[in-house]
Amino acid sequence: MANPATGAGALLALGLEQQFGIPGGGLTGYRVRLPIKAALTGAEAASGAVNQSGFIERGIPGAKGGAMEWSLPMRAGELLEFFEHLFGSVAKTTLETGVYKYTFTPTINGVDTSFYSLFSTAPVEKWWLYGIKFGSLDGEIGDNTEIPVKLQGFLGHGTRLGAAVPDDDNTGTYALGPYIRGVLKDRAAGPVHVRVTRVVGGLQFKVEQTSDSPTFAGAAVDVLLDGETLEGTWQNLQGHDGLDLGLWAENKDPLEIVWPGAAADHADLEIGDVFVFPVAWSNPAVPYLSGHQRLTSAHWLLQLRAVGAATWITKPVTSGKFSIDRAVSPDRGNNSRYPFGLIRDGMFTPSLELSRSFVDAFFTDKGERQERLEGRLQFLGRQLGASGANREGITFTYSSLRIDGDERAPANEKAIDEKLKLTGETNDEGDPPLVVEIVTTRNWTPSV
Repeated sequence: MANPATGAGALLALGLEQQFGIPGGGLTGYRVRLPIKAALTGAEAASGAVNQSGFIERGIPGAKGGAMEWSLPMRAGELLEFFEHLFGSVAKTTLETGVYKYTFTPTINGVDTSFYSLFSTAPVEKWWLYGIKFGSLDGEIGDNTEIPVKLQGFLGHGTRLGAAVPDDDNTGTYALGPYIRGVLKDRAAGPVHVRVTRVVGGLQFKVEQTSDSPTFAGAAVDVLLDGETLEGTWQNLQGHDGLDLGLWAENKDPLEIVWPGAAADHADLEIGDVFVFPVAWSNPAVPYLSGHQRLTSAHWLLQLRAVGAATWITKPVTSGKFSIDRAVSPDRGNNSRYPFGLIRDGMFTPSLELSRSFVDAFFTDKGERQERLEGRLQFLGRQLGASGANREGITFTYSSLRIDGDERAPANEKAIDEKLKLTGETNDEGDPPLVVEIVTTRNWTPSV
């Protein structure tokens, strides 16, 4: 009996895409907290046809896609891409040599990033997942425990085939692809090989699926370009015999290839360059970020004040949760069972949940008057740099918090817990409801 896949052996790595659904730069591995949800699944809709026997008729293959949920320990240096992803805007400042501050401000028309991922539950299964967007980020703060930061969103597409392996004899320097997605109809027939046959005058290539050395006897295929951008776009793959390599029956799930970039990028290829997409493959070496401390509730400082007040009031709390919601929805339509986009169609909504001993009427007084609060949530860690003037950490600054819930009912003979729900909104000046600052030693380049 073969060894089963285990959660202890799960690997999750993510990288930013060069455009939605097309992988980009390098991957970063994360020491994830279980459980992980990251899978492409297909729905099946009931058939409307009547079977006169009274038995259920076979259903219709429906939409494909999936949710993605995972958590990582709260480290300032590991969250930069994800705050940029949700906020859309970031400013970088060098505080001193080797110490940087990143200020994230929500912007509706800011940078629109997406991720691709390697998700491995070896030795059974490995996936490349594309077109990932997250719609929320939550941090659960307990009593001197690790703070799990959960990201939840959706997947766009993917494949179980391995990434393109360039032949050792390739002479071109093309680094934007190619990439493949979808289902290979016959995995037993071996890996998929592609060979560049023309560069100048429009990129062409040949395809062959074989477990032996390919001969590329089939006809050359033109690279399909987007009619507006004139860059490579996804196209169906057929073998040297002209037959589809993916699925085209009711369960339509074609195998597709993309050569990202325009003609100037494709010029980095050379005739004769060969790439192989393997059926059986090993996890690639994935780098991990290091040198960033984990933050716990011991590093947490909560301060509040009435909007416009001069002095912050420190409030001890026993536990809490910070949430940032910027909803993502699959955009579906013709020509595919997969979403062709993931769109942000909700409000930017930060919120706080706090639990504390009921020791005063601070929140009761504010709630009665429907007063708003300014808030500052700080996670302050070790000193950084030669001066010691800067600390590793994360600061959440809320311009206006509305008290949406204040539950303080006695539950037993012990001290009463006050449970609060606060929602961030803009203030009278139109400031964003939340700005986040991260101080870290990581020298990271924001997206353009």
